[in-house]
Amino acid sequence: MLVAIGAFNSQNNLLYWLFGLSLGMLIVSGVLSGIMLMAIRVEREPIDSPEAGAPLTLTYRLSSTSQLLPSFALYIRDQVVTEPGEKTASEDAVGSLAGAPGGFVAFVPARGTAIGHATAQTTARGRVRLAGVHIISSFPFGIVRKSLYFPLPTSVLILPPQGEEIDRATMPDRPAASTAAASPSEAGEETFGLREYQSGDTPRRIAWRSSARTGEMRTRMLASASDSSLIVALLVQPGAGRTHVDRAVSLVASELRIASRRGHRIGVILGRDQRAAARSGRGHLAACLHRLALHSRVAPLFRSESSTAGNVRADVVVVAGPEGVSVVAGGNARERVA
Repeated sequence: MLVAIGAFNSQNNLLYWLFGLSLGMLIVSGVLSGIMLMAIRVEREPIDSPEAGAPLTLTYRLSSTSQLLPSFALYIRDQVVTEPGEKTASEDAVGSLAGAPGGFVAFVPARGTAIGHATAQTTARGRVRLAGVHIISSFPFGIVRKSLYFPLPTSVLILPPQGEEIDRATMPDRPAASTAAASPSEAGEETFGLREYQSGDTPRRIAWRSSARTGEMRTRMLASASDSSLIVALLVQPGAGRTHVDRAVSLVASELRIASRRGHRIGVILGRDQRAAARSGRGHLAACLHRLALHSRVAPLFRSESSTAGNVRADVVVVAGPEGVSVVAGGNARERVA
């Protein structure tokens, strides 16, 4: 505008030339970026559930329907829903991110596809809802900024983080079933079955012949290991703060991960459910972690002050109270601070 005013007032040819150049750049920037964006289509790839404190990585597949014009310099911004969810999911724990996931794609060819990634730091376990994706571009001169919005509603489950391992040596009257924490080398040599290989399995228990035949790593389950199980209960007393509840959830999740990695059957008790099926396998571990991740951080699991660990049929009970977190041997009301 200043160049145009100067050109009209001074009748200077050079200012006319600069005004035309500026106007042309403005038009090209707006039209070109608009044409590029109108040809873009976005799909979000399946999302893996990260642990709280780990980065969340989202993968997008960008495709162009343009026959001639490629797309350049595309910014990706995923929209996080902060409003309360549906009534049916209002009791689920709400996860959080340090910021909205964002990424950048330099080039999408005409009639081609490109893969883009957006990352964000997770800060709390629970469910994070995503509404859609913004694709932004100011190509080529950075003067005019245009964006397209693609509604792609979905949710991401942030799992509990890895907590410290429970020291059973300080727990009185350890139950026999709690031998799930024993070393795999203590198990017998009779093979009970095979399962998928998990990180941390000793090479001595890998079924090499079966792994070579199927092309997937398999680990032998020993008879003594298959008979052991670990049931962990989470008890939240009234008045327990969010920090203490989250630490208790992390302890339970860590105990389940360790037992499952060593090939034992596991189970978790939440709320008023006094029974839990002890099963083995990666799928059952994922189901247990999902239940822990979605459990409300502040609502008590047992609203009665008289509820004790002795009332819970579990090998280990993790108690979150107003004063902190404690670990109780199943069927025993005596406590040890974790």
